[in-house]
Amino acid sequence: MDTRALLLANCEEAGTTHLAKILHFFGVDCCSLQVRQLLTDYREKEGPAPQISHQLRVLCSVETLLNLIQELEKDQTAIGWWQANTHSVFAYAGNEPHLVERFVRMATGDNSATVDQAKCPTKTFRIARDAMGSFGVMAGISGTTSGIDKSYILRYSKSSVSEIVSTDEGTILARMTYRNVPVFLSTSTDIVDIDRSLPSGVFDIRDHVWTALPAIMYVKWAFANCCWDLASVSACVIIDDPLLKPNHGCVNFHELLALMQQQGFSTNIAFIPWNWRRSSPETIQLFKENADRYSLSVHGCDHNRAEFGSSNEDDLDARVREAVRRMEGHRAHTGLGYDPVMVFPQGVFSRNAVNGLRRTGFIAAVNNDTIAADSGSESISIRDVWRVAVMNYGSFPIFTRRYPWEGIENFAFDIMVGKPAIIVIHHDYCHDHYEALAKFIKNLNRLECTLYWRSLSEVVRHSFRQQELSSETVAVEMYGMELRLENFHDRRCCYLVCKRESEPSQIEEIRSESTKLEWNSLDGCVRFKLELDPGAKETLTIRFRESPLNGRLYRKTGTALRRYLCEARDNYVVPNKYRIFNFFKVRLADR
Repeated sequence: MDTRALLLANCEEAGTTHLAKILHFFGVDCCSLQVRQLLTDYREKEGPAPQISHQLRVLCSVETLLNLIQELEKDQTAIGWWQANTHSVFAYAGNEPHLVERFVRMATGDNSATVDQAKCPTKTFRIARDAMGSFGVMAGISGTTSGIDKSYILRYSKSSVSEIVSTDEGTILARMTYRNVPVFLSTSTDIVDIDRSLPSGVFDIRDHVWTALPAIMYVKWAFANCCWDLASVSACVIIDDPLLKPNHGCVNFHELLALMQQQGFSTNIAFIPWNWRRSSPETIQLFKENADRYSLSVHGCDHNRAEFGSSNEDDLDARVREAVRRMEGHRAHTGLGYDPVMVFPQGVFSRNAVNGLRRTGFIAAVNNDTIAADSGSESISIRDVWRVAVMNYGSFPIFTRRYPWEGIENFAFDIMVGKPAIIVIHHDYCHDHYEALAKFIKNLNRLECTLYWRSLSEVVRHSFRQQELSSETVAVEMYGMELRLENFHDRRCCYLVCKRESEPSQIEEIRSESTKLEWNSLDGCVRFKLELDPGAKETLTIRFRESPLNGRLYRKTGTALRRYLCEARDNYVVPNKYRIFNFFKVRLADR
């Protein structure tokens, strides 16, 4: 059944325009009508207009909804048409938040319902576990949101109103019915504009609880069968910097393995290539025997500050090639492979650094920061960071990661918009014998979705969006330079793959495991297709032409001193600091 969205507005409203952008982001078709047009089409054709769905999902402001209701109530036949053809409604407060109060009183008969501006500058928000049947990954989540200007809350007494998103002061998103049609009412005065720039390059749902959360939760619920979605939700913990020795700082690799086996997660070590000749055989063996739990990625080259923030292309190419040479030397020396994924030291990178990764066979980068050091006046938008990976720099994918203290709510939101869950910590996060890490992983695994804990390269390969176009055709949005497809259907399917690409002329080939694939370039994307039998799987790879060697050799002095000082800090200063802290903490507790 067609599930196209209907944006209803009596005039050009910013909130409705922003809703259209969100719908487009999730791959939902929509059309826009004014109330008068909708009712005129109904009366002339005695049914819904041909350009809109027979199961309307209506999105509008509360003011527009009240205007529609006023017209519907004049005609009992129109009310019957409305009930038969409307799936649900999402309405936001808009410029007249107190119209929410009027609607609730009218729909429920609760004359005590009120809408007031939120007073507390900081508040805890909660999401009901099953208020809309299923909220998926957001169900049962709670978190803290900072105060937002013009944020309103709803209070009511009738049991006919279901609380969906709330704070201690009142309700942000509620469900009720009008004429047997579910209506989801948001107290937000505006809807987030996903084309708005993010000065920090990081989206934090705690800053957008009113403007983003209600609308997206509704869209993901109402259009569950036609949204772009992840085939599976991948997850991985990354620990930056450790040497491959039995102990590094607060981490013991045997103890960490026991925790991974107990809690069911995986860990990637962001390995500094400069350390390629310093791994212990015991730890290498542990990694080999537990490849389903442990993996390595590439963490810079020397791990000097901002070493990939330069704009000198020759210098960056030399660094990237030296990092690969060292990782290959580590593989040859130890027999332990690595993921061709770059984690930038201190999160600093330039556009030319990203281009160098593509030319040397990296399949992605993973980073906290999304703004290049040489971005200038260019900005990153909310839409950019909601994507599976940031694609703003030569179309090379930068997957984002978060620290645990950013809150389980941010990880859940990332998953809801279609991103993998990539967690970053440093060894000192494990100073409490992994208690904080174990608690966080337990909470992450409790989310209402199945997490597939994988190596970092497998996270990249499995992180793509897909949308069923028909029973035998699936559209796929590719992000990493490699993609792993598997046909879970009981029939042969054709996968139409599209990947954003700014320089298609640099592509050498696109291939599956067994053959080259034909491809074309259109509208800034490369496109190709693959047919798979039921149960079949293939890994697809985009290979780029390598740039000619510039003859520059990588030379850097002073690295050894820096690395040894960092290790002294990690292995002695930091652990002893926590031992002293815990000693006095226990002594004070005993008093």
